[in-house]
Amino acid sequence: MLCRASLGLVCDTGLSALMVAATRQDAQVLQLLIRSGADVNLTSAEGKNALWFAITAAQEEAAAARQHDQASSAWWSRDIAAMLLSNGAHVNAADHAGMTSLMLAASITSDFYATPLIELLCQHGARAELQDKTGETALMKAAATGPFTSATLLLQAGGCINTQDNAGCTALMHSLKALPSHVEQRLTAQGFTVDSMASHLLNQEADVSLQDIAGQSALHLAVKAHRCNSKIICLLATIASRKQLSLDMPDRQGAAALAYAVQTDFGADPQVIRHFLQLGASINHR
Repeated sequence: MLCRASLGLVCDTGLSALMVAATRQDAQVLQLLIRSGADVNLTSAEGKNALWFAITAAQEEAAAARQHDQASSAWWSRDIAAMLLSNGAHVNAADHAGMTSLMLAASITSDFYATPLIELLCQHGARAELQDKTGETALMKAAATGPFTSATLLLQAGGCINTQDNAGCTALMHSLKALPSHVEQRLTAQGFTVDSMASHLLNQEADVSLQDIAGQSALHLAVKAHRCNSKIICLLATIASRKQLSLDMPDRQGAAALAYAVQTDFGADPQVIRHFLQLGASINHR
């Protein structure tokens, strides 16, 4: 029989028995510990609770899982999280970095894992507008590495599409930034492209006029990133023009988007240059 007095103690890894069970996705042991009085909201030294560890385990499984067994594993992960939530786990609890379980779920790159978890967390009151210590929201994390189904769910849950983080970046800007090559390859294999996410956010009225602390807009970032093809760059330029925004808007270094488009390390795209000029970009602007 389990001793109630011992359930709150942490092992030599700094985790409680419940946290370990959540990490291992062991539903039987998890249920036994909860029935014996384990505190579902006990946190580690980093401020992480059992729910946080359950979502992290799902995130790691999603990165390693093969396509044929993802669906069943994903619902198993959801059931583990549901068990903790139904027993009082705080859905909006954040670790010392301000990271919530919803932010973790939004970072998952697989629809099979992310969708059921995000839906579950939102049903239990997860707040999509919360920001971590860097100012990032769950939507920003989804925009950077997740399928756009995650972004749709987060917007429906109250996530603000034009919130800016501490660096001034919006979800749209995060979708345009470069990723580590191994993450890029995994997303490509799953059919995810930066163009699909950026287009989706633009359809949801993402503001193209906003600038980060370096003075760069989404258009600046798009022409600098090898992830973006000419289609999404031209779309951004067209939207900016329709909103009567100057395509010559300089960043903090005084450079306009056209200047970056010409000097890119990946080779200037004549189609993009032509489109900028047709929209009235100054050929003599720095």
